[in-house]
This record gives sequence, structure tokens and C-alpha cells, in this order.
Amino acid sequence: MADLKGKTSGFFIFINSFRWLTWLLATALLLIGATPKLPLSLTIFVFTSVFIYNLLFTSFSRRIEPLLRRYPIMISIDIAICFFLLVIYGWRSPFYLYTFAPVLVASFLWRITGGFLIAGIVAFFYFLSVSLTGMTWSELKEQNFLDMHIAQVFDYFLIAIFFSYPTLLMTRLNKANDKLKESQIDLEESKQRLSSLQGVSATIQSSLDVDQILEKIASALIEEIKISRASIGFFKKGGEVDWKISFPDNRFCEDLGSLKSHKVFTGITIRKEPIYLDASGNDEVISVVGHKNIAIFPLLDQEDACLGMIMIDDVNIDLSSESDNFELLTLFALHTSIAIQNAWLYDRSERLGVERERNRISMDMHDSVIQKLYGMRLIVDSCINEADNDQLKEKLILIQKTAAEASRELMDTLDDLVEEGFEEIDFSQLIHNLKKRVLEISDLKIDLEISGEEKILPKMMKKDLFLVASEAVSNVVKHAKADLLRISIVFDSVGVSIDLTDNGIGFDSKQVGLKKGHGLKNITKRSKKKGWITIIESTEDKGTKIFIQAPLKDIDHHVVGI
Repeated sequence: MADLKGKTSGFFIFINSFRWLTWLLATALLLIGATPKLPLSLTIFVFTSVFIYNLLFTSFSRRIEPLLRRYPIMISIDIAICFFLLVIYGWRSPFYLYTFAPVLVASFLWRITGGFLIAGIVAFFYFLSVSLTGMTWSELKEQNFLDMHIAQVFDYFLIAIFFSYPTLLMTRLNKANDKLKESQIDLEESKQRLSSLQGVSATIQSSLDVDQILEKIASALIEEIKISRASIGFFKKGGEVDWKISFPDNRFCEDLGSLKSHKVFTGITIRKEPIYLDASGNDEVISVVGHKNIAIFPLLDQEDACLGMIMIDDVNIDLSSESDNFELLTLFALHTSIAIQNAWLYDRSERLGVERERNRISMDMHDSVIQKLYGMRLIVDSCINEADNDQLKEKLILIQKTAAEASRELMDTLDDLVEEGFEEIDFSQLIHNLKKRVLEISDLKIDLEISGEEKILPKMMKKDLFLVASEAVSNVVKHAKADLLRISIVFDSVGVSIDLTDNGIGFDSKQVGLKKGHGLKNITKRSKKKGWITIIESTEDKGTKIFIQAPLKDIDHHVVGI
């Protein structure tokens, strides 16, 4: 508005200058005697009146301009004064150029239409003034003045055209400049919002804790975008929403929990696009939220699956799909999805790392501590047979029992340690890891073959199968004196079968039996408990074969590259 006043003031400076110059021109014509003769008193009155009028117009230009815009009829005052100057002197009036002033004012204020209208009125009064001086049209024609008068009348319209058109262009330019300024303001606001978004995104992505991320997201929505409340939830199985946080009042999550798997929320998982709810939307959601201005943004993963959603409710800002806020919040939801997925991937990698470390520790302890305890028991057993002192025998038997108890407790601990990490790793990968570990600690060559479509095994079943396979491989390493072990794992419609065949020294199962082999006893005991088929065949100097078949029921399938 200040710029418009400045431009208007500049225009009236031009109009005022025009009035003063034409008044000076009339004065000069008067001094050189080039004007019609009038009584001195009348001449002084006319020139003094115009001087005072110019002085008033110049002094109060800033007030006159808005009054003329508001009350266009006020231009008639200027026209009346010009008509008076034309009538008083006739067609030879020295104020002829002065009468262009109202045309200039009209051309500026009301563009071409206003300029032509005032030009026509002033032209009419010009013809009227000629008639009032006593000159007839025939007399003007006889004196060859008619063409001059017509040209002078036409000058009013020329002034209206040549002055109103540039004014029109200037007006359009001003509007374009105003729009440009608005665009610049919008651009600056967008830059600030994007800068805020980048700052918030950097902050939430620097954290790898999901709870911290959700808290930062919700608080950022309140502080940066100036909304009233933000709620974030994740989808559970069955389509229900688990509301994790509602900022600034987390108790609102309990209210949202009453909606459960509402059709609006399940629709998000299908559409996978933001939605906007107003007073005409779903009454149940609006009644629970308490606002009539709600926007819901899905959180999508890389495979375009819906992880959860952010719900924004605010009555003070525009959340409709056409608003800038809607676009900004959509970008915000995208950054949020990425941050949450990064946190989940980091958590999974951490758990996988812990899992690998558990398996390594378990294998190390199984190969070292447990075997040393077993060796100690053998030595103590030998000492018991050779000891003659009964008191010494009792002490040795106590040591033997203590070692056996420690060995069992350690085995149970290792089972629990291994069990916690079996959920995330495929069974085939566990077997590959076992092979790699054995190759690191022995010279045994292992041929591993895995065929069929691998199934998603339950965690406990996966653990038991792996422990059985580990026990069998451990026996080969420690007792078989073999240099080759073939392991075949087959996934079929029946279940999972494991076949381990070595070329070691073997044993006579009829004479030795399975009772003295702790590892083989563990295999048969665990397999029998699970209802698996277990076959152990061995012949001296011809190696040993262990076959285990574990049936599966209602297990999902997925293909794993081997």
C-alpha cells in the first residue's frame, strides 16, 4: 500500500507541474498581449483564482487522490473550472492547454474508459464555449477556423489515449510486481519450511531409537508447522492400529484406541495416499478426535507397504489437499518413514550381530569347556578304578558328580543362549555358519548340499534341529577321526530331513551301544522328544551315518537361494 501511495504521489507531482506550467504559459501570453482583451479586474480575478486553485490542488494532492477514487463525481469541479476558463476567453483562451488537466487525471485514475469519458465531456464544453462567445459554425468555416477547432477537440481524445494506455501498462506492471513479491514471499516461506523440514529430518534420522524418533517427529510437527496435535500409530496384524504417541497429550492414545481397525484407517492401507476429513467426513473419527479438520498421512516402506500413519488434527490451519501444509506434511511423512525403517534395520542388524556372537560363544564353550569337563570326568573315572583308599574314592566320585552336574548346567545355559537368536536367521544359513566354524577349527572337509523349497521353521524347531546337527558334527570332529563329512538337507512336502555321513572309524553299535555315547544319546533323546524319525548306522572302519527326519505341519513356505 505504501508503494501505491508513492506512485500516486509521483503522478500528482506531474499533474501539478502541468497545471503550473500551463498557468505560467497563460501568464506569458497575457504579458505579450496574445490573449483576448478583458477588463483588468476580471483578468486579475481569473489568474488569481487559477493560482489559488493550483495551490490548493498541490497542497492537498495526497488527500484529493483517494477522494477522487471514492467519489468520481468530484472531477466535475475540475471540469467546471476549465469550462469557465474556456467561456471567459472564448476559443482563443490562453488556458486551452490547462483544460487537459482533468483528462490526465481521469486517464490515470480510471484508465482508457475514464479518460475517453472525461475527454468527451471537456470537448463538449469546448464546443459549447465557442458557441457562447457568439461565433457560429458557418462563421468559423468562412474564416477557415473550423478545422482548427476540430483538431483541438480531437487533442483531448489523443491525450486520453496516449496517457491512459501507458497508465494501463503501468498498472499491469504494478500488479505483476505485486504478484512477484507475493511469489517471493511464498518462496521465502517455502525455503524456511524446507529448511525446517531438513533440520527435523536430520534430527530424527540421527536417532536409531524408534521411541525417540516418534517423540521428535511429534514435537517437530507442533513446533515447526504450528499444529495443535499429532498422533502416530503402527498397523498390527488384523488391521488394528497401535497408537504409539500423541503429542502434546499422550493420554489421547487411549481415546484413539477405541476406534481400533476403523474403516478410515484400513482405507489408508489400501489407498496408500493421504486423506483429509472435515465436518462432512466420518462422524465417528471426528467425534473421537474432537476437531473437524483432520489429515491422515500413511507411513510407507520401500515396498509400498503401509507401516503406520500420522494423524494431524487442527482447526487453525488449512490441512486440505490443496494447501501448502498438506504437501509439506506429505514430505514430512516420507522422511518419517525412512527414519523409522532405518531404526528398525539397525535394530535388526544389532540383534543379528548379537545372535552371531551367541552362536560363536556357544560353539567355543561347547568345544572347549564342556569337552574339558568331559575329559576330566574320564580321568577321574580312571582314578576311581585305580584308587585303593575308600576315602579317596568317595572324594573322586564327588568330583565326578560335580563335573557331570556342571556339564549339564552349562549345556542348558548354552541351549538358552542359542535359543534367543534363532528367530531372525534361516535354518540353511545356520548350517552354513556351522560349516564355516568347523572348517576354522579342524581339517575336516565338509560337503554341504541343501535342496528343495525352504520352509519358515518355528523358532524352537529350528533351534532343536540346529543343536542336533551341531551335536552330530561335533561327534564327527572329536571321535570319528574322519577327513570327510557329507551333509544333505532336503526340504520337501513331508518336512525337513538331515543326512550326515562320515568316512571315519565308525563303531560296532551292537557291542558298544548308544548309551555310552553322550553326543549320540543327546541326539536320540532330543529327536524322540520331538517325535522325529532318527536312524543311526555305523560299522567299524566304515564310518557312521545319521539320518533325521522332522515332519512339518501348517508351516509357510518361501524360497531361499542356497
